[in-house]
Amino acid sequence: MTDHGEGQNPIPESSMEASATSPEEAILKEFFDEHYYRQHYPEDVPPDQDAFSHFMTVGWRAGYNPSADFDTRFYLDSNPDVSSASLNPLEHYALSGRSEGRPARPPVQDNPSPPDDALISGMDVVAADFDPEFYRRHNPDISGSDEDLLRHFMTSGWREKRDPSPDFDVGYYLWANPDVAAADINPLLHYRLHVATEIRPRLQPHAIERAVLRNCQAVQDREPLWQLPEQEKAVDEEYLTFFLERARKDQNQGAGLVVSISHDDYRLAPAGVWNCVRDEAQAFSFHQWAYLHLFPSCAIPMLAPLHQGEFVASLNGQYIGRVAVDTLLKVLAVQQVHYPSRHLVIHNLLGVVPECIPVIAQQMRVQKSIFWVHDFSTICPSHTLMRNDIAFCDAPAPTSPACQICAYGEEREAHLHRVRKLFEALHPEVMAPSRYMLSFWQEKTDLPIAGISVQEHAFITARVPVESRSTSILKIGFMGSPVFHKGWDIYQKLAARFAGDQRYEFFYLGSMAQDVANITSLSETLMQDDRDALQKCILRNRIDVIVNCSRSPEAFCLEAYEAIAAGAFLLAPQRSGNVEDILASSGNTFGHVVRDEKDLTDLFNTGEIASLVAGSCRATGSLVIRSGTFSYLVPETAH
Repeated sequence: MTDHGEGQNPIPESSMEASATSPEEAILKEFFDEHYYRQHYPEDVPPDQDAFSHFMTVGWRAGYNPSADFDTRFYLDSNPDVSSASLNPLEHYALSGRSEGRPARPPVQDNPSPPDDALISGMDVVAADFDPEFYRRHNPDISGSDEDLLRHFMTSGWREKRDPSPDFDVGYYLWANPDVAAADINPLLHYRLHVATEIRPRLQPHAIERAVLRNCQAVQDREPLWQLPEQEKAVDEEYLTFFLERARKDQNQGAGLVVSISHDDYRLAPAGVWNCVRDEAQAFSFHQWAYLHLFPSCAIPMLAPLHQGEFVASLNGQYIGRVAVDTLLKVLAVQQVHYPSRHLVIHNLLGVVPECIPVIAQQMRVQKSIFWVHDFSTICPSHTLMRNDIAFCDAPAPTSPACQICAYGEEREAHLHRVRKLFEALHPEVMAPSRYMLSFWQEKTDLPIAGISVQEHAFITARVPVESRSTSILKIGFMGSPVFHKGWDIYQKLAARFAGDQRYEFFYLGSMAQDVANITSLSETLMQDDRDALQKCILRNRIDVIVNCSRSPEAFCLEAYEAIAAGAFLLAPQRSGNVEDILASSGNTFGHVVRDEKDLTDLFNTGEIASLVAGSCRATGSLVIRSGTFSYLVPETAH
């Protein structure tokens, strides 16, 4: 492990923000319109992916335009020297092409408009396939009445690769049908006139999956999610010791010491594992324990190489700064005289050098080592066990053909070896957040442990039956992160499939507002002082059904508990882990398990979902959040 030496006091906490971009990148971003890019390529750029990085690495190669003012294909076609050298066209234009007088897009020409009669006739043919609200929302530079928008699409919009609705991909149709492109025919008009006699898909099959796969890199080649700026120097022994001494003297935090390790700063995000760490940190602090939290200074989606053995520390929620491992070891080695109880708690290893953890445990003379299996990262670098980020793999043997073709496969064997060495050194007590996770983990691993138990993060009490209400419209909701592995695209397709169906209204409940056809965003942010914000949102908006579409089994799904506590009917797929277990244990009295996406669609198509909701035994209740490891280690004071 590298010793970064004695340091100085840390710079302010805001230094954790990403370091400034290079001058060249700043210039390029002047020519990049993120709003335009996301609107025109929504299926290729997930909400949680950086749009500019996508264009610079993938988008330009696919011919995507970074803004309305730059035509990627035109620039490459017009400048064979750029094309033959495989140069990024926007980069070439911004840094040299513009000054050389090279145009960024074709000169504006008056497209010959079809004769009025032919235009009107064509508009009549495709009117049912045109969604004016979708077109208006995705093309803010175009205004006018619904008829004006349709006229724009028929005369010039399709030539600019503007889609008429979420159900028709102009660019894909022209690419898949070169005869249509060569004949310069409006693709939507061609599709509508020939759909009865020709099989020509209007959408790229598995477009979302293809987009995810195109962006999937080998895990060892991925860029850090973030990293501490180099200018923030590591604190020294004196500074770290000062924090611990002050906590003991000023706040009487001498009952015990917990050193907690996870993949990220729990103080910055009220979600997932961060919530679990925050809950236990507050409980320990309240009961006069010192809670020293460590997370890696460089967030990577795999175990860190040995030379990156460095942490960022906070004590009872107060930021300390970058800490070299050698400094940490020296300070922890003398703490046993101050704390009668000393425990090590590991929540996640991603980004961490596991080889340094046994040394930490030895130096602080821990009495118990606790390891939480919040996800599948002890089994594979993919914490969701999604092969190539596409589909759940069920953790086959690392030598299996499935692993050989996976972005995580090359790293997995070394990953498992390092995890095993850690467990052999610690023999920790393992905490599983659900019965499902305990069972799956025991089936897939044989790691040496001192014991294993289920410690659920929450439970529901004081349930009161939901009063039946007469309504002709079911309100359907999706909770949580709108990302691929959570099945957001499946929910989008469901909402699009039943657009205009007077039986249903579709909603998104969460902090990341979505601009999606037929889905209304109900923005709610879960805060530490308002942990039941999503429950209240469900009740306030009278949401009838919450749909869980997760592609990967849930180790513990807090959103499912929130939905049930708010009296909503819960739909979930088979193999949804903890969620399926919840419904099965209740006899499906307040939810239903669907076999697959088709089964889900059929429930809504036939109207059976309304019957299931009407016949259910839903109830509202109080959601009680447990205090994680504190409830286990200090049960006599955990309430």
